[in-house]
Amino acid sequence: MKTPSSITLTDGAYTLDGGSIHLFGQEPEGTTHHIALAQHQLAGNFGHDFVPGRLHLDGVPIPVRSDAEFQLIAALRRAVIAPKSDIPDTPSGEQRIVLSGDIEEYLTKAGESPAAALMLLLKRVLDFVASDEYLAVAAKVAAMAPYSSRPSDKGPR
Repeated sequence: MKTPSSITLTDGAYTLDGGSIHLFGQEPEGTTHHIALAQHQLAGNFGHDFVPGRLHLDGVPIPVRSDAEFQLIAALRRAVIAPKSDIPDTPSGEQRIVLSGDIEEYLTKAGESPAAALMLLLKRVLDFVASDEYLAVAAKVAAMAPYSSRPSDKGPR
């Protein structure tokens, strides 16, 4: 798998599993990609689909602070935001139950426009990957089975 050098983001979502963020996009020649930042807030909810707290490209974990990670982050920083569809109407203020501040902010942005919601998700991914918390979660998870010996942890080349 090759890390894209440029990408247009067309969709995104939060997963209510403790903070997973999913971004969907495509390269100029049409290759599609799924970029995920797996949840890192609920220690007891670490599933086996993604390495917790890790950035993934098309289901493959990206090694922390690797060349592949730097290339993907550079592509995301330059990403074109072009939502492919409208976000369904979201309930306003007193019509919804909000589980956390980050979800409330996302719903507010989604009420503004699909592009605003997608830009917020992108910002959250970029901010977390640049943080000390990202490194701390990676160190914690590296010591946990089954994540410490995953053959797929070699990441994209």
